[in-house]
Amino acid sequence: MTTPGEATPFDRADLLAAGLILLVALLPRLLFLGADPPQDLQQAFLFDEGLWAHNARNRVLFGRWIMDDHNPPLFMTPLYTFVLAASYQIAGVSLATTRLVAAVSGSLTCVVLYRFLRSWYPLRRAIVAPLLLALSYFTLSYNRSGFTESFQLLPLTAAACAVVLAARRPGWAWAAGVLFVLGQLAKPSGAALGLSIAGFWAAHWWLTRRRGYSPPFSWQAPIRFTVAAGASVALVVLAMIPEWNGVVHQLGVSLRMAFSSADTGSAEWQRYTLFGWSGFGLVRGALVAQTIVPLIAVMFLLVARLGRAVSRPVDLVELFAWCWLLLGLLFIGFERYQPDRRFLYLIPAIAILAATVLGDGGIPLPSRAGFSGAGGRWRAALAGGVASGGILFLLAPLMAVAMAPHASGLERMSLLVSAGTVAGAAIFVLLAGRLPIRVHRIPPLLFLLGFLLLEPLRFGWFLMHPSWTIRDASRALQQFTADWAPADRVIFGSVANTLSLPSQLFPLVMRRNQTTGSRMNLDGWERFHPALALIVADRGMASMERDVEAHGLVRCRELPVWPGPAGPRVRIGLYVRQDLLGRCEGWEDSREP
Repeated sequence: MTTPGEATPFDRADLLAAGLILLVALLPRLLFLGADPPQDLQQAFLFDEGLWAHNARNRVLFGRWIMDDHNPPLFMTPLYTFVLAASYQIAGVSLATTRLVAAVSGSLTCVVLYRFLRSWYPLRRAIVAPLLLALSYFTLSYNRSGFTESFQLLPLTAAACAVVLAARRPGWAWAAGVLFVLGQLAKPSGAALGLSIAGFWAAHWWLTRRRGYSPPFSWQAPIRFTVAAGASVALVVLAMIPEWNGVVHQLGVSLRMAFSSADTGSAEWQRYTLFGWSGFGLVRGALVAQTIVPLIAVMFLLVARLGRAVSRPVDLVELFAWCWLLLGLLFIGFERYQPDRRFLYLIPAIAILAATVLGDGGIPLPSRAGFSGAGGRWRAALAGGVASGGILFLLAPLMAVAMAPHASGLERMSLLVSAGTVAGAAIFVLLAGRLPIRVHRIPPLLFLLGFLLLEPLRFGWFLMHPSWTIRDASRALQQFTADWAPADRVIFGSVANTLSLPSQLFPLVMRRNQTTGSRMNLDGWERFHPALALIVADRGMASMERDVEAHGLVRCRELPVWPGPAGPRVRIGLYVRQDLLGRCEGWEDSREP
């Protein structure tokens, strides 16, 4: 019999299971990889797929890592940048190659999770969470887009698994410390996992002291983790000394943007605050819309745990998953920048917890006896707050139909969710004594059918109807400028990084960060003399359009990209220098089918 936490060699069944997980994960991530993403992916991908590839692309196409002031990929995500550059060297610079790193990383994350769970559970139980992760609509969408977070999730998940294994075998803590630092080199936002790791150790220590928990807590793991992480950081600092000023500056910029950005009131990012306090709030973004069944299952499981409706004791795997999820949500609550991508870090924990619904034979509902005894009222209040607040949060968009979708509407909904959470806690305390005498269960088949319908089958429908507008626009732009002089192959605009990927164009971003005032290529017109510009047809881009026209560029034509149910999601205006305007004639003839 396998001892929990002990690494076991794969037998034939384990190899087949790992191969199945890899196949299930890879196939939908690689199929039509260059196609447009799902319609409900956040629009920022148009800017960031190429933005984070900037330095890697510079190295492969132009022979230098740094060519302008825009170097966040190299200073903030060096590990991702180096891996992406290696991929470009092997497969060429393209949109599909950029996404390939994310697709392979997401698939390997599922395999790593399976190998970890297999050391604790029988095969039938260990395989469920990796399959949920592999087939999650949310992870499928992000693993097919060139975001750094999909790559980063691989070392972070491996670090989390190693931390749990170190509770049995402290030697794993060395690997955990190194993997945690690698996760920060993929992107520093992974530091949130450190809070979950510290919370896990604190919870394990408390359970050991209060209940004689097995395996008992040992200080060897935290000490070895700290030493390994500290030594790794020291090596990284020594390696980055030549560019240290740029690294420190970019860290400061990113930190202020993460906690100061106010762009969370749009249709994509609706942030519900706590009683109107802007300092803390959760965003009901794409994660909730795309992962609603697992989230509901986890919410009911938490209520069941608070009501002692689950007879199985909390093992180390579930304990870490709870710390990962709850402390991760706490961390995200104070952030305001790119909230959907931060939710991606929590998907493995959600998969682990949701998998227990199938492993335990369904979702148990609390009984009357579960809230009796010492601390019963407090647990009932927490259970009521979780249930009412979670349901109101999930249903908020439906309730907001009658409210204006602007700041005041969000404020009213925030107050409703906050007040409903408190009211639900109070009501549940009063009604806890009237709950059923025995525990009832929600059948796991309902969870499974809901998951299949809303996630893998929904994504399968997307794969059956692919569109290629972004790829075609990139190819057309490449052909349009194929015979231009090198001095003219400079293109300005926030989406220029992404749409110029397969070409020899040099993309240029010029902006002053509204939060920090930091400079980025503000003298770009004089230094690089862009001959083209791509401007998103949006009211917020009017000043950029005026700037382009003031520097002698005129509108050539419009590129509609990313089709939606009511037409193109985004329209991009192409501007060229006056003397090149004649090339716009016959544009349609130059576009590839």
